[in-house]
Amino acid sequence: DHEEMFGLKPSSLVTAIGTVSGILSALILPFMGAVVDSTPYRRRVGIIFTIILVSIQTVQIASTEHTWRYMAILQAINGFVFQVMMLAAYSYLPEMAREIGERRMTKYSSKFFMMMFALESIYLIVVIGISLHFEMNDIATSQVAQSINLLLAGSCYYYGWKFFTPKKGNRKLSANSSLFVSGFLQVFKTASGIWRHYRSSLGWYLSAVVFAEAGANALTLVSVSYLKDAIEFSGTEIGIMFFIVIISTIPGSAFGALV
Repeated sequence: DHEEMFGLKPSSLVTAIGTVSGILSALILPFMGAVVDSTPYRRRVGIIFTIILVSIQTVQIASTEHTWRYMAILQAINGFVFQVMMLAAYSYLPEMAREIGERRMTKYSSKFFMMMFALESIYLIVVIGISLHFEMNDIATSQVAQSINLLLAGSCYYYGWKFFTPKKGNRKLSANSSLFVSGFLQVFKTASGIWRHYRSSLGWYLSAVVFAEAGANALTLVSVSYLKDAIEFSGTEIGIMFFIVIISTIPGSAFGALV
């Protein structure tokens, strides 16, 4: 418990990991977005980064008090890898919305998030139940949780990318453009266009979303360190707290379909 890495305790590394993942995403995601948007490789990108994600999660089953330094580095990379995978997956959603209609897509999205939070709740119940029944410590609990997560998530990833079909690029690069800069240019053009023409509506809404997302993610990261170090929660108790949080999000997802 007294070992440190870069002057941080293991539990405090959670916030540092989130920071590193965020920086990697900010620097590289525009380029990956250009690859997904301008080439026929979006499905391939999603599959490759899913394999990397699952591979890292497999290694993380071996997390112990002796390997946590290496696992922390892998988790920082894993956060970025997950963002790229979701980028490739979410790129299919606008096309799906055009096929089935915006109203139906809104209903599907609401049901999807309700199902996601419900499954997360069931997952936490199973992990907490196993931990309490066998009186596991934090390390054993994390290994069991990671093993169950790998089995379930890996299966869902497989079937998800099995049904996602290859698509051509939505944009064509000009002769003088490069994938390495086109993503950043597109982000700048989109942001400046919204600010010029829709500043009082969409501009302020997206600004609010940016800060709300950052705040919510920061709360999730900081709360783990606070609960572990300040209140001295065990891993099981932290799992119970997040179970309550996730349960509370299900009614919000249902309400979102009505907005």
